[in-house]
Amino acid sequence: MTPVACRVVLAAALVLAGTHQVAAQSLGTFTWQLQPFCNRVTVNVTQNGGVYTLDGFDDQCGAPQRAPLVGLATPNPDGSIGLGFHIATAPGGKTVSVESRISLATIGGPWTDSAGNTGTLVLNGAAAGSARPAPVSGPVWGTQITSPAAAASKGLRLKSAATGTFVAPPPALVVEGPVPAAIPNVGYAGVLSTTTSGNAIVGLSDNGYGVVASTGGGSPGTAGLIATNGGRGFAIHALSGNDLPAIYAVGGNTAAITAEGGADNSALELFGGGITVSGVVRPAFVHTSAVGNVIGTRTVLDHPLLNAKPNAIVVVSRIYTTATGFVAGGFSTFYDSAAGRWSILKEDGATMPTGLRFNVIVFNQ
Repeated sequence: MTPVACRVVLAAALVLAGTHQVAAQSLGTFTWQLQPFCNRVTVNVTQNGGVYTLDGFDDQCGAPQRAPLVGLATPNPDGSIGLGFHIATAPGGKTVSVESRISLATIGGPWTDSAGNTGTLVLNGAAAGSARPAPVSGPVWGTQITSPAAAASKGLRLKSAATGTFVAPPPALVVEGPVPAAIPNVGYAGVLSTTTSGNAIVGLSDNGYGVVASTGGGSPGTAGLIATNGGRGFAIHALSGNDLPAIYAVGGNTAAITAEGGADNSALELFGGGITVSGVVRPAFVHTSAVGNVIGTRTVLDHPLLNAKPNAIVVVSRIYTTATGFVAGGFSTFYDSAAGRWSILKEDGATMPTGLRFNVIVFNQ
């Protein structure tokens, strides 16, 4: 259809828009190019009363498969014609929505799509150009999801595809600023947040946990949380404003927290405050010599962090009490390889008294 004929047909359609034709009738077939891209859309316009439907296809720049499209046209109060249609791209079926406003003078006008592309709709255009980028899966940049006031479920849940073998899937959620030069174990991240300045992840909670990170194991060396810094600031900065700990880590078959030293060889630095141990199995505890654990010159330590661990580092100091008074001779530690137990040994060879209390700190290596 020539531009002149198009103007005549569309002008007539605008005039008839208020007459409410009963029988559907075709107004003809139109082809536009979505410049600056080489994609050309061909549609048949059908009037059904005051409704104008668009049915056709995107030639996808002459690709072997066309992309079907459906849409509507409507006369605008400003004299332009508004077009809106959905294209199901092939193969893959990803949908992109296109909106345009065409004038009767040129039978063309500006267009934009849901993927953020823009250009000019040109009647019977055939200029060279690249193919319109395929729409990406998932929300486009800038999408905001707001939970209803009474929502009982999560506002957004992202799940990375599972694999039968231990192959690194893509992260379930990527929050990405300027990417640092090196990101450890990025392939196994459930959430990947990168930035070269500021905070990569901030977790705040008035009641509960700010950030919870866990791993089900699988491959040795995987971690629930990995935090690195680029030489400035803190990798992890945890603050607690109440009686709960700032960081709560539970270990399984491996360490709950592993800290690796930097250039100053410090793996862990405590900036004010002390160390508190709690729970059933504690690396710092009080041992009391008693009839059931004294064997001659020594008192046997029975502790999960010490049993069958000959390379453990055991630090012992006696607690003075008025009940036992001063005890002559010194004390040292001793590992019985046959029994797989550590003992506190009386160095002067005398029998170990009962009722002596000792502070014990254990470091495993």
